[in-house]
Amino acid sequence: MEDTDLDIVVYEGVYAPAEDTYLLLDSLEIDDYDYVLEIGCGSGLVTTAVARVASRVVATDISRLALKNTRRNLKVNIGRRNWSLLQTDLLSSFRNVYDFSVILFNPPYIPKDTERTALDSAFIGGESGIELTVEFLKQAKQRSCEGGTVYTIASSVADVDGLLRNIDELGLEFEIIKRKRMFFEELLLLKIAIR
Repeated sequence: MEDTDLDIVVYEGVYAPAEDTYLLLDSLEIDDYDYVLEIGCGSGLVTTAVARVASRVVATDISRLALKNTRRNLKVNIGRRNWSLLQTDLLSSFRNVYDFSVILFNPPYIPKDTERTALDSAFIGGESGIELTVEFLKQAKQRSCEGGTVYTIASSVADVDGLLRNIDELGLEFEIIKRKRMFFEELLLLKIAIR
């Protein structure tokens, strides 16, 4: 999915697009009939690129500032109003997500440490870096219908084996569709089928 001609601004205090963002964006398969949900939209780069193609997009974030940032980027780049924004934690505001054909989540995946920063919610994924992703997948399984697809990122700085075990234990089918090695970590893009 292309983002080359988007006018994207990133507000201070909002997660800026990085290698994980582009790994997700470059590998997405979105059609014009898709109804897409992005959890943790950050600056809105992925949401904005997806809104150019999909029939409808809902973007969520726990951060009000991230949602303001996403709104700005959508308004500047998208000529039609096929999107909506919601401040929420994971899928807690959704009774079900049956209508969504694709759910995107570039989760925080850094293991918890002793240092605290204002952007912890954008980086820290739990004690071993996977707890937030596992909770998201549990919620997605409970609130999704068969046939939906989840795209999510995992990193070798977290407990990837533990994440894959949890996905297996949830009875979800997955494939690693892309990898990106950097000098300090390897990023994986997982495509998970909701069955």
